Amino acid sequence: MDRVRQHYLSTLERKGIALTGSQLLDWARSQRLPKIRPAELYKFLRESAPAGLGAFSRRNRVRHYQTLSPARPGTFFIDYGEFHKNWAGSNNGATGFLVAVENLSLRLFVLPTRGKDTRQWLDSIARFVELSRQVSTIYSDRDSVAASKTFRKKLMADYKIRWYFLKSRHKSYLAERFIGLVKTKLSQALLWEASRRDGKPTKRWIDFVTPFLEEYNAQRVSGTSYRRRAVSRENYQHFLRQLFGGDPNYDLRFNSFAVGEFGHHPRWNSRIFKFKLGDRVRVSRKVDWADADNRNAAFKKASMHGGYGQKIYTVVGRQLRATKNNDRYVAVYALEGMPGEPAFTFYDEDLVRASERNNL
Repeated sequence: MDRVRQHYLSTLERKGIALTGSQLLDWARSQRLPKIRPAELYKFLRESAPAGLGAFSRRNRVRHYQTLSPARPGTFFIDYGEFHKNWAGSNNGATGFLVAVENLSLRLFVLPTRGKDTRQWLDSIARFVELSRQVSTIYSDRDSVAASKTFRKKLMADYKIRWYFLKSRHKSYLAERFIGLVKTKLSQALLWEASRRDGKPTKRWIDFVTPFLEEYNAQRVSGTSYRRRAVSRENYQHFLRQLFGGDPNYDLRFNSFAVGEFGHHPRWNSRIFKFKLGDRVRVSRKVDWADADNRNAAFKKASMHGGYGQKIYTVVGRQLRATKNNDRYVAVYALEGMPGEPAFTFYDEDLVRASERNNL
């Protein structure tokens, strides 16, 4: 493996070309080097971090997320979706819409909105609260408006709503998912309307928001007898019992708990956790909101900037947490160097080891 490393570095020095794993494997075989496994080569490339080359490793998608704890009625994910901004004149000035979706019932609210400035957000939130009358907690991404302490204090004073940010997943993932659904349904409605007008296009999309929401929120939540629009604070516990298969101990699924680290069985740790305490790691650009270089990660293509950031953190905690469906445990990690108290919000797929030996 040392000869492979030397060949990689010398090629980089002479030509400025970072060889791929397949190129290194072909070279190793041409040199008849024994016992060179592909996994070793890709591990070397993945962890060759400080020069930024390891950052171009492909990030694996997180397959299983830990549960939100506890489950409370009135917990909404919220975000803004821009939609045909240049059609604002045909849509009462609306340049997009505010989406709010409830955590478990997936009840949906969509409010046409005139942009993302503070006044527009406050107006939209006020309309949303008035419509739902069931809001207690909001999760969002780190939008410049919502990040304002003045903005959040006003919401607390006016509506008694607490506003939180997802600590590592800086995008409001549930709302993001539904923004795509809303855009699709509105686009389909516009296309259908044009077909009814002999192909003459229409730009007025706000008229289709209410019919879409009525149909969507009239659906039953899978596994329950409740329609989305009917779930409320008064019946939320009964709704949860049905949602989790009639389990009489459904509420225990949301109790906070920590499993690991296993001090009496150190071998368990090596089999369960990919990273050790004290490991130095880099974090996926998509989830490392603390690094200023990643603030615009949504616009940075991994092919051009790499999938992982340059900043190096230290693993200071590791635990097992249950998934939302309580059907498995997933490893989560806390990192030193993040603002505030270390939180267990990073997954195996989010991290790559910054190996000292493989530093360039």
